[in-house]
Amino acid sequence: MTSHTRSKLMLLVVLLSMPLLAGASSRGCGGEDSSVVRQDRVFTQYWLFYDANADVTYARATFRLGHGLGTVLELTDPAKVTFNEKALSFQEVPGWHELQLPGRVTGTFRYTNVEGQRFQVEVSALPETSLPMAMSLPAGQPYTFIWTGAPIARDERLEVIVTGENKLDFSIIEQRGIGAVDVVLPADKTRRFNAQGWLGLRRTLESVPKESPDAGGMVWATSQPKDARVTWGAMAAADAGSDGGR
Repeated sequence: MTSHTRSKLMLLVVLLSMPLLAGASSRGCGGEDSSVVRQDRVFTQYWLFYDANADVTYARATFRLGHGLGTVLELTDPAKVTFNEKALSFQEVPGWHELQLPGRVTGTFRYTNVEGQRFQVEVSALPETSLPMAMSLPAGQPYTFIWTGAPIARDERLEVIVTGENKLDFSIIEQRGIGAVDVVLPADKTRRFNAQGWLGLRRTLESVPKESPDAGGMVWATSQPKDARVTWGAMAAADAGSDGGR
């Protein structure tokens, strides 16, 4: 499997799990015209996501009616959203506005509504974490995985994505505990894996934008290091629960 294919599959994992997609299916494909709704009822969601597997930063913005699960809105002229002065384009599926940039990038979203009001949201940093190139992990046994990086801070979460050789067959284990430095991979999440597989990490910091319409908004800053190649198998009891990330 090529690195390009692996990146596409991990992007599918992102699409299945990120909160930016919540409620996107309420209208099916596409979004309602943002110009026909009261502008103070537009709920803004911004997501800056760096994927080291592809070495690409995705700047994404979703606009909803009233709240975070509201109807998806498509910005229409003169409304627009940019990141670092570059326009985001609307993607009917999954219903967000997106810009792809090479490398690891931070910067500023700017949203202008149809009434000319402007809202600026800066994402000045992305969470840090890393993985080794390869590791051996037990399948079908509880295992305490310790990542390389700082403990979980307030409003942060870390997701561990484990797969077999087929990356469409995956499990996600989440850690939100403040101060946590590890996460238990439950036996039922890994027992179907054997031989070779992959382990990915995705670390996200959640915040509220300083500038938004009256309806409010959310901001997510996410980074994902390069996936680790995993050899799944049995592990001696003396080794179980050891440091899997260093």
